[in-house]
Amino acid sequence: MYQIQNTGDYVLEATEPIVTDASETMVGQDFHGTGVKLVSFEDVGVFDAADCIILAIPSGRPLEEFVKNNIDRLQNSILIDVTNPVPYENTLSDVLQKIGLQDDRIRWVKAFNDNGAIDLLGQKPSRKTEIPTTICGPDQEAVMVVKHFAEECLGFHAKVVPYTQWDQVARHQQDLGQQWLHSAAILFVIFILAEIYALVRYNVKKGYDWSHLPLQVTNKAVCWTAIYGFALTQLPGTLTKLIRIFRSDTLRDLHPILLFGLRIRKQLGVLSLYYLTVHVLMSLLIFNPSYYGKFFSDPSAKSSKFTTKAEISFFFGIVGFSFYLILGICSLPSVVANLTKHQFSLLYGSLVWMALIFGTIHVMVMGVAGWSKQETWPGNMPPITLLSVVVPLFVLFLKFVQVNLSFFLRLSKKVHYYEARVHDSTERV
Repeated sequence: MYQIQNTGDYVLEATEPIVTDASETMVGQDFHGTGVKLVSFEDVGVFDAADCIILAIPSGRPLEEFVKNNIDRLQNSILIDVTNPVPYENTLSDVLQKIGLQDDRIRWVKAFNDNGAIDLLGQKPSRKTEIPTTICGPDQEAVMVVKHFAEECLGFHAKVVPYTQWDQVARHQQDLGQQWLHSAAILFVIFILAEIYALVRYNVKKGYDWSHLPLQVTNKAVCWTAIYGFALTQLPGTLTKLIRIFRSDTLRDLHPILLFGLRIRKQLGVLSLYYLTVHVLMSLLIFNPSYYGKFFSDPSAKSSKFTTKAEISFFFGIVGFSFYLILGICSLPSVVANLTKHQFSLLYGSLVWMALIFGTIHVMVMGVAGWSKQETWPGNMPPITLLSVVVPLFVLFLKFVQVNLSFFLRLSKKVHYYEARVHDSTERV
């Protein structure tokens, strides 16, 4: 038998009516059309008959008062804390410690706090997937009871998390995610530096009107940020594979900075796709001969075709953008969970490198003609098209070295293997 205790002192039993003392007029009423009737909270046997009590009470003072007032009746049941307290310190564990109770006296479990109303309301009976949830607590027996309840009675897919990770489970809904924050910070710093450089080069040195800063100039910094972000996404994996050619280290033996880079690859890639999308939208808004005259055969004409260089550049840019869109869609949990190993390797192996190559070629074709004409550089500042491909080209070079070293290493092993077999055959003869 299970009960749910919520804000209005409702208690829901899996085999008994809901119990409430919130209002006398509510007693006997149907609970949201479920056919379960509301009865008095003070009815004899309400707590005694419950194996688990789900506490959906606002954390802090209300939770503390409820536990204090009913502590004698709660000791025989497993308390399930589903709250997401703000501030974080007002958890059920904190309440128990505050009133002087130890974990071995009250059995409690942290569960279901990572499930929102949207998840639950969107779960239709016809769906084949189960809602995932995490369960954690100091009493392993209590944890397994709640796991059984979640899976058999509620239809969840329950994952038991070690008690040492309790802090992460409790903070789940109150945390923006360190990997997202770090990725956003890295790209924001790159964008600010790129924006300052673009501002000085074009508005200060080249004489662009300041009215063109929001779109024309900023668009260059956004593009620079996107391509650097994509290159940095690929860098940690490439370095790891290079290291493993010479040393058979596990991931735990890698440098902390490299491990940090591996952990944020997905977040960095998704946020880089955001910058790339902004770049595309900005470009479409201002794409005309007045802004991009060098891309048109006759900029002064009302209707003019692209130059050959422009068509080549835009071809690689559009295809590269489409590749990154595919990768972004496939990074969604609902999609990536259904990918086979071969599909995942194709997407985040071959396709992701093709996307970076196409994006780099797009930028290079656009500005390579002016790279050697230093006398045309405003304030002797190199073109953004040159600077923005430095990191991508470096990463692509590392990938080229890694692939070739791996190939020759495998080839060398095969040669040694066949030489050994020939040697053994010769000795037998």
